[in-house]
Amino acid sequence: MDYNELMDKKSLFDEKIKLVQMGNRAYEDKTIEKAVEAFESYLTVMEEIKNISKGELLPSQFDREKEVSELFVLSGIYWNLAKIYDGFSSIEEQEKFQHYLKKYILFSQEKPYQAICAAAVKRWIYHGRPVHCEAFQKAYQRLTDSQCFIVSSLVGFTQFKTLENLSQFKNQVLLNSPFGRKLVQVYYKNGPKWAQWMNAQPKSVRWLTARFLDFIAWICTYWTKN
Repeated sequence: MDYNELMDKKSLFDEKIKLVQMGNRAYEDKTIEKAVEAFESYLTVMEEIKNISKGELLPSQFDREKEVSELFVLSGIYWNLAKIYDGFSSIEEQEKFQHYLKKYILFSQEKPYQAICAAAVKRWIYHGRPVHCEAFQKAYQRLTDSQCFIVSSLVGFTQFKTLENLSQFKNQVLLNSPFGRKLVQVYYKNGPKWAQWMNAQPKSVRWLTARFLDFIAWICTYWTKN
């Protein structure tokens, strides 16, 4: 690599860092237009580097080991853009919301930071008051590695700690007895199809099921502590 090529690479690197910093600062300051401009400019730079068309970035275009930090940054940018466009109402803006959320899932799945991305979606569902809650719920189901299939399918309906409390009960109580291990085995075998069935139910049924699971989780927490 000659001197000019080296300087070009350094210039692109500096530009990308600057755009990420500008975007994050604008997002935190709630200057949304500036945040969108910075984030989308970053994506444009990456598309130019990879020599691809607009909107066609894919994880397969990156070295999974050498460019994992770049993949993580892109995942974060897609996440912020999905949250921003979630609040817009025009058809074009809603198409962008769907596009960026799909890209977030794509750049998060089967990556070392997938659990972090799933946790971010869960926090947004419970504390961000998303407009398209169902879309974020589906994103969470695709990103979570939890084997609490039914509770994961009801994220946003159950209380925030329900999944954590039930998982703790499984690890501390059920897995320590033959009968409990058998129950867990049966659940792991049937849980995915039960969760799929739950996803197809009306909101009223899902809400009632969530209240029941919240109650069960409360009993499990009391049992675990005592």
